Amino acid sequence: MYTLIKREIEDHIIYFLGALILSLLFTASIAAKGFGGEPAEGLGIILAAIGITLACATIVICALGTSQMHTDKNRKISAFLSTLPVSRNQILAARVITGLLALLVLLAAPAITVEILLSTLRQEEAVYRYFTVEIFSAVYLLGLGVYCTGLMCGFSSSKIVVTLGSLVLSVVLLTIILIKGPDIETLIILLVYVSASLAYTWRKFSTIPFI
Repeated sequence: MYTLIKREIEDHIIYFLGALILSLLFTASIAAKGFGGEPAEGLGIILAAIGITLACATIVICALGTSQMHTDKNRKISAFLSTLPVSRNQILAARVITGLLALLVLLAAPAITVEILLSTLRQEEAVYRYFTVEIFSAVYLLGLGVYCTGLMCGFSSSKIVVTLGSLVLSVVLLTIILIKGPDIETLIILLVYVSASLAYTWRKFSTIPFI
């Protein structure tokens, strides 16, 4: 399994580099907003930077899932791996774990930065204890849902379907969390979507011919 995960990371290292760069930009934007005293002339720029970074992160994570399935079909990677003593479930599990790691690379530094800000800055407004956990749990599940969207769309041979399908479903997920916020209902909705997406991906991957 370790070898499969390592291969997936090496084959998609560009997405990990993109996630790392976006993570650093996101962290810098959060730090600037938290430590900068929110000057009126700079706040808009900082918020715009955060928004643009999140949009780019959504594209990168979705593209990773799509690339894993689309590239696999074009380069016959699974056909080659099937000749080795590994199962389809192991191949798919390695890909999903790779996606989870990419999300961790993207969100770990911003989450730590937010926690440091909340614990060191003396703010007038009280913030409840599990604020960071709740927010980033929702964001992580959102990212996982976007990634799963990419996995599902990656099965299609049509570039239009892949692009539009990924975009539409990702926008729907973003809209849900923006409207409802990171409450328990949002987490349940995201969990249901992720579970259904992974079930569809597993069923599809288990039945498609490799050759």
